[in-house]
Parts: sequence; C-alpha cells; structure tokens
Amino acid sequence: MNITFPDNAGIGKRRIRAFLFLIAACALSVLYVFTENIYAAKLTVYTYNPITLYILTFAAASALFACALTLIAYKSKKLSVIATLAVCAVASASALALGADPIQLLLALAFIPSGIVLSACISNGFEKAHTVVGNAVIMACVFISAIALYVYSTFGEITRRSIAYIVSVFREAFVSFYSQYSAQAGLSGIDISATFDMLVIILPAFFCVFVSVVSYIVTTVSRAMILGQGAHSEKLERWPLKMSRLASVIFIIALIFSMLTFSGTDRSVILTMYNVMIILMPGFFLIGIRTSLLHFRRPSLFSIIIGLFVLVSCFSNPILIVFILASMGALDNLFPMVRAILYGETIKKPDPKS
Repeated sequence: MNITFPDNAGIGKRRIRAFLFLIAACALSVLYVFTENIYAAKLTVYTYNPITLYILTFAAASALFACALTLIAYKSKKLSVIATLAVCAVASASALALGADPIQLLLALAFIPSGIVLSACISNGFEKAHTVVGNAVIMACVFISAIALYVYSTFGEITRRSIAYIVSVFREAFVSFYSQYSAQAGLSGIDISATFDMLVIILPAFFCVFVSVVSYIVTTVSRAMILGQGAHSEKLERWPLKMSRLASVIFIIALIFSMLTFSGTDRSVILTMYNVMIILMPGFFLIGIRTSLLHFRRPSLFSIIIGLFVLVSCFSNPILIVFILASMGALDNLFPMVRAILYGETIKKPDPKS
C-alpha cells in the first residue's frame, strides 16, 4: 500500500470518521432520487437543473466513499469488502424505498465503483492520469448504460431506428430554438440542421471531455480528503498530471489537421481529428497552465512574448486561450528538456527498481 498513517493508536478514530463518510455518501447518492420525486410531484415552486444536481451529488459521494475505503482498507482488507457490500445494500434499499426506477437506481449506485477505483488507484500509487482515466471509464459506462436503459424503456428495443428517432427529435428542438436567431446571423434552417449534424458527429469527444473533467475534479477532491485524514504518501503529496509523448504527437497532428483545410481531404478524417483533439485537450490544457506559471515565475523575453500573445488573445477570441495553453502543454510534455534548459530544472529519471 502506497499510503501510510503515522499512528496506529488512531485507527479507531479513523474508522469512525470513515463510517460517517459512508453514511454521508449513501445520503448524497439518494438525494438525487428524492429531489427528482419531489419535483415530479410538483411539490416545489422552484426550478433546478437535474444534471447539475446529480453531478454534484455523484462527485461528493464518490470522494467520500473513496476516502472512507482508503481509511478502512488500511491494515484491514476484509473490513473494506464488508463496508462496500453494506453501502451497496443500504444505498439500493434507500433508493428503492424512494421509488427509484432502474435508471435512477443505476445512477444512484454509480458512486460505488467510482470510489472503489479511486481508492485502489490512490492507495497503490498509480499515476494521476491513469487514475483519472480509470474513473472516467467507469463514469462513461454508467452514463451509457443509463442512456441505453432510457432508450429501451421508451421504445422497447435498442436499434438504429430508435436512436435515429431520438436524434431527429433533438434536431427539431435544436433548429426551432435557434431559428429565431437565424435571421440576425444570416443562417437558414438547413445551415442550422447541418450545424447540429456536425455537433452530433463530435459528440463522442465532448462526452469524453465531460467525464474526464468530472473525473479529474473527483480525483483531486479525493486526494485532498485522504491527505486531510493524516495520510503520508511521497507520491501523493506531489501528484502532477503527466501524459505520454505519443499523446503529445497525436494532439499536435490533430490540431494541425483541424486548423488547416486540405483540398481533397476526406471529411471523416477532419472530423476524426476534431474528436481526437477535443479528447486530449483538457489534459494538455492543465499542463499548459503549469507551463505558463513557469514562464511568469522566471520572466524572460520569450515569456514576455508568450504573455503578450495570450493577452491579445483574451480580447480577440477568449476560446483561443484554450488552444494556446493546450499547445504549450503538448510541446512542454513532448520536449521536457527544453523546460529544464529554460528554468534550470532537473529531469528525474524513473527508478528502475520501482
């Protein structure tokens, strides 16, 4: 186990805190179902965003459950298994008692596999990127299963025809909503429908970005909570986000293809590059923020030019900042020796024994 606790005498207190965390996680997991039933019965006079509420409760419950499992599993693996089964039973019973349907039950229990993955990765010293990706895969499986259950409950089958019908309904809503702005922008209904089709094609990339961002937030909160319980871990105390050099090469190629228009290039190739670029962008954006902070920490002519370029981009097109920082992060990740030369840092070689 990569995490240690300083005192053996405090095991009882840590387990009591872990028990309270488990209760809180179960309560948060069924809060979404409880609020949905109240809102469906029209017992409230306010409106809310159910997706935002679920993401907040899921993130908090996952972080609490991951922290509780880490505390319980320290010197007691069997107790962590018992705690997991108990939480699963309590959360399931509570959700069903509130009248949860299969989709709500699945979403309510999603924090359990997420917390297990987070606790296992953090406890065993996994890299931050691997932990975020592992948790994102769990979240993606849960959300895709929920969508599949919704399609099946609506049409009684999951076929291309039923999915195409749902897409057509969303297209009509999209076109009708933006048709009021089409005259001002000089767009026709056909242009708006074509825009929706392009959004549908790159929807997988945005879905991957969504689950990755939520996974990164949950992972960061879980790490902070575990360290807050007195855990000691040399790797966890400084847990930077690292990506492979191959990912940097792929991102740079995808960025070039998406920004340039090649005559005769297949449209599917360009859209594939868009998807790849969007999927990898959040990770390199965070690395780019770290790189920009290094520029400001040791000002030079190069850093001043970069700073002015970013400042001008703020006024011309704020979205361009994301591309600039992501590109800086990809280049920094691809050529770490350049950062070492600019800022006098030492690149630590991996220990072959570890």
